[in-house]
Amino acid sequence: MRKTGYYSANDCDFLEEGEKLRLEHDLRFQPNDKILLPLVNASYFELYELRVLAVSGEKKVFEQLKELAEVWEQKAALTMLIDRALSYKRVPQVEHTSNQWQQSHYRDTEIVSNMVYKMSVSLHEDNHYDNDTGQFVSDAWIVTWGVSLNTPDEYRTKKIAGQDRKRFSDKDAALKYIDGRKKAYTHLFTEISPPIPERYADRFSKNGLLLPGYVVEGKPPLTTDVKAVDFLNALSDGEFMPDTKKLSVLGKISDTKSQQKAEPAAPSKKKNEPEIT
Repeated sequence: MRKTGYYSANDCDFLEEGEKLRLEHDLRFQPNDKILLPLVNASYFELYELRVLAVSGEKKVFEQLKELAEVWEQKAALTMLIDRALSYKRVPQVEHTSNQWQQSHYRDTEIVSNMVYKMSVSLHEDNHYDNDTGQFVSDAWIVTWGVSLNTPDEYRTKKIAGQDRKRFSDKDAALKYIDGRKKAYTHLFTEISPPIPERYADRFSKNGLLLPGYVVEGKPPLTTDVKAVDFLNALSDGEFMPDTKKLSVLGKISDTKSQQKAEPAAPSKKKNEPEIT
């Protein structure tokens, strides 16, 4: 809180880089008879006219602040753009088994995966304890399998196919079923990074841009030779130009102005002075 002779001010200024700008100032009147006395000597009408002038000055500053806020928007938009590129760079590559079936850390589960798809199958025995024989007796063999997208963000994955807890009375029948499921989806596991169906492209993208190493079915990959700093300079009229280049440009402008000042000015003709030819 800042205090003067007749008011106090609270401010709540806040900058969230590339996201939000907030300027909030509150004023509170501090009772002061010596400050207020000269004003109340004026008539109500005079005070009203003086208030109009005061508000006019206040609004002028407000309009200037709004213009500065628009300048901030342009600067902050560049920060936001760079932040989105940084978040794109921070996306880790997905872990996968390179299309090889492997034992999972979960019991009785096998997995296979690449950069786009993953599949898991599990087989476990459902049994009960027989008090008469003192042994576990098999009731059924339970198969669970599933195919899903192996997305970089695990919360954006999507199950494509699968079945939970399919029961078999015979283990051989269960194994035969598992083998059939594996063969049915083997076409998904022939490449490390198979083309992504367009309907799933956003799940392998960050901030609207497909992540590196992926391609979308039927679409050529996006490429560019434009350097980041050149692109940002084009967006910002040279905001990201190295300081040495900025100084060089400013120096040339300064030298030009100095040269113009140093050159003698042509004598001005007097009125009615004949022109020498």
